[in-house]
Amino acid sequence: MKLQLAQATDMLAELYELLEKYAPTWYTQHHHEKAESTLRLVKKV
Repeated sequence: MKLQLAQATDMLAELYELLEKYAPTWYTQHHHEKAESTLRLVKKV
């Protein structure tokens, strides 16, 4: 289970980085804040 959580966290971090780098037009500040807070949350677990 820990390995799966680590893999999911890594994938979320990668997706977050791609969204930040390429910033598609639909990616609003609200999306940014939700993604950032979710990533922080899963990194704490």
